[in-house]
Amino acid sequence: ALSLKRLRVDDFDPNGLALAKALGLPVELALHGVEYTVQPGNWARILALPATEHPRQLPDYTGLLEAARIAFPDIPIFLGTDSDFLFLNRFPPVAGQQGHRVGLGDGLTFAITPQVHAFDNASIIETAEAQGVVVTNARQLAKGKSVIVSPVTLLPRWNPYSATQEIRAVPSADPRQSTPFCAAWTLASLKYLAEAGADSITLYETHGPRGVLGTPIEQLLQQLAGATTVLASRSSNPLRVEILAFEKNGERLVLAANLTSTPQEVLWNSEKRTLEPYAVVNL
Repeated sequence: ALSLKRLRVDDFDPNGLALAKALGLPVELALHGVEYTVQPGNWARILALPATEHPRQLPDYTGLLEAARIAFPDIPIFLGTDSDFLFLNRFPPVAGQQGHRVGLGDGLTFAITPQVHAFDNASIIETAEAQGVVVTNARQLAKGKSVIVSPVTLLPRWNPYSATQEIRAVPSADPRQSTPFCAAWTLASLKYLAEAGADSITLYETHGPRGVLGTPIEQLLQQLAGATTVLASRSSNPLRVEILAFEKNGERLVLAANLTSTPQEVLWNSEKRTLEPYAVVNL
């Protein structure tokens, strides 16, 4: 019902690969570093990512790209970061190493989380519009190649600012993941990422405490399943109510999300509607 296109799996995780096979989905394979043993699989694309990341350390993009090209000669390879866009912007692959230009591969990738410096609901909501700016900047770095956002998560999955090598263990789950608040923020996030031209967006997980099944996010994604084109739209007060317009089955549809904890009144096509706190409705 969600019309999933692919499933992200990190470092040949056997549970992820088994799930992708059971769902009949191609895999977005994220590999950290150059030390891995190639396995056969239904690979949609490879994210060639640094094994460790530091805000002042230039990744070995050349080594990552060469290793991925040798191991997966016919699969699209994306370079970038498994953390914030800051890391990609500070050390873009085109800047190269020791003054030498590095190939971009087939495009660039970076992750997004709204919780780095602040964690309250209002601060999280305020991050949505900035995500579109980030994609616009990433597209400039990509020089016409694809930009993919992978993944979007409510909480950071690891701490790249740690003084010691951060181990990518099972990340914490935000209790808001399964609430209407997260669905409302997800709509706003998708709106700005898509309108800015992100070629692909990988969201959350399929199930579990960080997953979408059985949550209001699942209901949102079901409404978006089969959408073909995101249309530019504007809310008169985007920090209170945001809208996502898109085409699906030849129709133009508009979803609205109340981004606040109080009811909001919306005027749409000369008709007033009241949206309950963090509600997502089809206008």
